[in-house]
Amino acid sequence: MESTTSPAWHPREWSEKHVNFWLRWAMSEFSLEGVPLQQFGKGRDICQMGKESFLQRTPPFVGDILWEHLEILQKGKPHANALLT
Repeated sequence: MESTTSPAWHPREWSEKHVNFWLRWAMSEFSLEGVPLQQFGKGRDICQMGKESFLQRTPPFVGDILWEHLEILQKGKPHANALLT
């Protein structure tokens, strides 16, 4: 996988491309639909927004799954990060 599509280790370091890569990966991995990719910005942005703000950008229930995975990635769980590389 090219370095331009493979996300950096910590979500806070992700570019918009990395965020979109993660969202597309999660949509495929967890069979999610309807996530508006353009509403999230950079990794720093999604890490700084609160859960409610994050959930407002996603369909019901889908956001909860993405939020939980994002929290796992932020805590540095190696197995969760390995899934994206």
